[in-house]
Amino acid sequence: MTFVRFFYSFLLIFCFANSTTISAQANTLIMGRITGNKTGMIELHVNQQFLNGAIDSYQSNILEDGTFMLGAELNTNQLVYLDYSRNKAPLYLEPGDTLIVNFEATNFQYSFTFDGSAAGNNEVLYNYLKEYPTETNRFKMLQYRRGTFWYDCDPKMDNMMQDNSPAKFTSKLDLRKESTFNLVDFTLKNNPTKITRGFQDYMEAEAMYLNAYHKLLYGHIYKNKYKLDDSFFTFLEEVPVQNEAIGNFWYRQFLLAFCNHNSENFDVKEKTYTEQYDFANNRLERGAKRFVQSEILVNALRGKTINQISDSYRDFVLTNELYHFHQKVINQYDKSIKYMAGSKAPDFSLTEQSGKIVNLKDYQGKVVYLNFWASWCAPCMNKMERMQSLQSGINNSSVVFLNVSLDREKEAWQKTLAKKNFIGVHVWADGNIDSAIAKDYQIKILPQYYIIDKNGRFAEKPASFDLIEIQNKLSQLSTL
Repeated sequence: MTFVRFFYSFLLIFCFANSTTISAQANTLIMGRITGNKTGMIELHVNQQFLNGAIDSYQSNILEDGTFMLGAELNTNQLVYLDYSRNKAPLYLEPGDTLIVNFEATNFQYSFTFDGSAAGNNEVLYNYLKEYPTETNRFKMLQYRRGTFWYDCDPKMDNMMQDNSPAKFTSKLDLRKESTFNLVDFTLKNNPTKITRGFQDYMEAEAMYLNAYHKLLYGHIYKNKYKLDDSFFTFLEEVPVQNEAIGNFWYRQFLLAFCNHNSENFDVKEKTYTEQYDFANNRLERGAKRFVQSEILVNALRGKTINQISDSYRDFVLTNELYHFHQKVINQYDKSIKYMAGSKAPDFSLTEQSGKIVNLKDYQGKVVYLNFWASWCAPCMNKMERMQSLQSGINNSSVVFLNVSLDREKEAWQKTLAKKNFIGVHVWADGNIDSAIAKDYQIKILPQYYIIDKNGRFAEKPASFDLIEIQNKLSQLSTL
């Protein structure tokens, strides 16, 4: 059966048998068949956070014969993630694509075969990912902070940085870049119609900006160890800052790291945000400029620096011509107002190890130190251990230390508590980063904490994680 005949017969059968209606707004179709002992649903996740601050999710039932169909709305060329039985696999899609993905239920991702208009792009993508696997769980990424920017780093890349001198590390990165370019060139030479121009641009951006981003990260982390001076960063002169591949993750990360690299006011966070906003205004254009400015404003608003960046916020609202970036900033402004000191903290209901149900409202009349952590997060564990002495020192019945674990597995949380004997109230949020409480409290990175006063409202937090300042704040609130 030809692909066209298969497509239309499949579409009619699927919609009739499943009573599923594909949204009229869907401009991209993903369908396929699962063989073997299939279970549950299949999902597609489209990361639109860099555009409008949302992750769009689409679900499909799996019919008795293993077939499924998903319709999605895409705004740009990008990776999306197919999620089946708690396994995630990246796919490359462009608006208007049709992709057929067939696989075995017990060998997800590694048994993929492709058909449809996007088949060639994804075959090449998977050859690339076999050589350079990518970490899909953001919580497993290591993070390094410089100024207002948090670098994400894959554990394997982090090991490569630790094990190599500047010359060896940059050489290995350059070999990977060259290998990626060669993969695209080889494909075009042997089958010019196999991949689209959009995918070619995407992979070239992948090679170029992954390279530049990690060189920037390396230069900042190991600057003192290897006594690196400004000459190490001369590679930036060869990296084109302006590109249309805004759907590429590494291009977006590079843009933010590049603007952060050019900041000079790291000692004053509010000035840094304004400086980076103006830098993007002068150096970037179109989607690249609006993406960077929207991210800067969102981060500033999350940091509760609304008054300090008001001029930049006003400029963006009045001049931004790309609405999808506009909405993200407006939404964050509304959220920041909601989470400012004096705003009501969202209630929640979670379970302790003993099975007791814990609600935030149960602690009305007490000050709550609300801590978000996970056992795999080294900074979280460090702060939890440091907080033990503070908790013992306060010993005040008016202060509650409530710790919410975002561990993926409940057993990992229980094992850590048994080993460490952390004091305080401990609950587990099923769903980790996707749990309701993580979304309600805007937990994007770990560790994170809030202080909630006796009336159940957010209180001002100290500017830095200083035990003395936190202790003074908690003691002050408990006496009011």
